[in-house]
Amino acid sequence: MIEERHDSIEQDRPAPRGVSGRRLRPGGPRRHGLALLCLGLLQLGCGTAAAPGPGGPGPASGPRGTASSLAPDIGFGPVPFDRVVSERFKISIPLPEAKSWSVVDKRSSFLVLRHGASASELVVRLWREDGNMNREGCEAQARLRRDMPQRAGRLIDERRVDVPPGFDTVARVGLLAPAADAPAAGGAPAGLQAGYILAFGGWARDCFAYVYTTQAAGAEAEQILEDRLASMLSRSLEDLELRRSIAPAPRPH
Repeated sequence: MIEERHDSIEQDRPAPRGVSGRRLRPGGPRRHGLALLCLGLLQLGCGTAAAPGPGGPGPASGPRGTASSLAPDIGFGPVPFDRVVSERFKISIPLPEAKSWSVVDKRSSFLVLRHGASASELVVRLWREDGNMNREGCEAQARLRRDMPQRAGRLIDERRVDVPPGFDTVARVGLLAPAADAPAAGGAPAGLQAGYILAFGGWARDCFAYVYTTQAAGAEAEQILEDRLASMLSRSLEDLELRRSIAPAPRPH
């Protein structure tokens, strides 16, 4: 069960400029709702996290999200963002239509959430390694543990984000070229286009990963994807909060 309780309204802040100087912005009003959605131990699992098998994550084993009112051909700009809290991963993430996201694969060592109406998937994790880490090392370790999008296609934004605070996190936002005009295998629509946010950061021995992917089709696909990516970057990633303190592991005497 997803429990809901009231929380104070959080004011959104303007998205900072990317490295290239281009400002990637959502297309609608920017505001957070009042609802705080808590995904408890029953949703996210209470045992020791295990990495997915060689075949990748299995079918969705978390709760089904509620029906979405979002049409698949619009962005997230006008949609309120509410917080989803993972008690297992100790992370609070603002998400559009938060009730419509489903937890995927409770056995995974990553928090994996999906939103069917926008063909979106979000993968998040904060973890500790044995030695001192930076974003490159953390990205390499994350890719060893789970399949993730490659840095391909057209880069439309790249910026430093102070998430978690003190980490050297860099977020890269990209668009992949549309699929061929012919229908793709498995019945996927022609002209299907995908976008992604790849954000990795490190601090001391801690690593952070935030990987968002989404898809759209049709003549307005690129505009729709840019709106979703801008919204997730400035209203989700940049407002992500940790529900535990982070301190460097003590050195042996």
